[in-house]
Amino acid sequence: MRAGFAALLILALGVTTAHAQPSSQPRKSHVVVWTAVGAGAGFALGTVAGLGMFDDAINSDRKVWTTAIVSAAAGGVVASLLSRPHKAARHGAAARLTDAEVHALAASVRFWQITPSP
Repeated sequence: MRAGFAALLILALGVTTAHAQPSSQPRKSHVVVWTAVGAGAGFALGTVAGLGMFDDAINSDRKVWTTAIVSAAAGGVVASLLSRPHKAARHGAAARLTDAEVHALAASVRFWQITPSP
């Protein structure tokens, strides 16, 4: 089983690199690729976890397939969320204080410095 999985992985990676496109593609394609990678990794981990947990159980094939499919969905969602582009938060221009506000602020600071603390 390991040899078959390794051969399938090498074949998939070879096909992916053979059909690689130039880097002028939009960023959206990276999200799709990472989502597929996350789903595949989730499926593989779910299969291994399902076989480890439900190998001797009744209806173990259903339980293993269900674990693999749920893990694939979770892996795809996590990879999609992690790979989508994030926009930096735009901060508005800093508000400037008027002269009256500056004098009021300075008076309150002087008040706190003059008044003794209890």
